Amino acid sequence: LKGETASNSATMEQMKKILKPAFQMAFEDQLILQNPFCFTLSSVVSVKSETRDAISAKQMNDLLDFVQGNQEMGVYWEAFYILFHTGLRISEFCGLTISDVDMKERTINVNHQLVRYSDLGFQIETPKSRNGIRQLPMTDGVYKCFQGLIKQVMKRKTQPIVDGKSGFFYLDSKRQPMVVGGWEIIFRKAVKKYNEEHPHETMPDITPHICR
Repeated sequence: LKGETASNSATMEQMKKILKPAFQMAFEDQLILQNPFCFTLSSVVSVKSETRDAISAKQMNDLLDFVQGNQEMGVYWEAFYILFHTGLRISEFCGLTISDVDMKERTINVNHQLVRYSDLGFQIETPKSRNGIRQLPMTDGVYKCFQGLIKQVMKRKTQPIVDGKSGFFYLDSKRQPMVVGGWEIIFRKAVKKYNEEHPHETMPDITPHICR
């Protein structure tokens, strides 16, 4: 029953994300008095989510060492490191741009997330809650990761733009900003490769959300 409730809630959230922009256009064109989909789903639907077990510090470090040393996965090492050491949601990380990272103050300004819908394409949205708007301090390791990523971004001849934002840190094969689904695939691939090379000390299923 819990699984069905969570699944129904996820479906309702997806429908809300599709309908909200459409009704917002109608509101801005003064066709309706207000957007009926400007509400938080949790305020009308109560869902008890299942707790996900965190991995150990050793497992985290073993995976980071493996990703860094693997020829194919090494290009994503900075992302793995940042996600493990900041607590960023993966959608927030996807939406980060150079302008959101203050290298002088060593802070990460989180005030939006990047999502992609099958029919609406890429969109910049506000975080899931008011508490989602925040400033995160950088550790020395995270600072060094962003130093390298910024250099890579600055080398690009063109930058994709989403809702006026550009300078995203990771692009996919189509030169578009990477989104949640792409990172979930990368994490699964990294764990699979690790387990193939370490059959006697395998990793559990590790998703970007586990990093939090």
